[in-house]
Amino acid sequence: MNQLCDEGILRETLAAVLKEEMQPVVRLALLKEKVFLSDKEVEELYKIPAASLRTWRCRGSGPRYHQQNKNTRVLYAHKDIQDFLAATHTLG
Repeated sequence: MNQLCDEGILRETLAAVLKEEMQPVVRLALLKEKVFLSDKEVEELYKIPAASLRTWRCRGSGPRYHQQNKNTRVLYAHKDIQDFLAATHTLG
């Protein structure tokens, strides 16, 4: 009986650890499936700081973005981010 308890505890612990460790992987996979991303999601997935995205928008540069009007959220398409990264990639 004691061995069954130990196995149950081990199984529960392993499941909890796997869930915690896999959460970021699952989150990134879900972000890759979205059509449009917020600036925070772009930061999470592509490692471009949200502050840089805001600065570039104000300066009229950076990746292409979508916004219906000044009161709506700014969104980015994956292709626009990827095109921007490819165009600004430098070898070094």
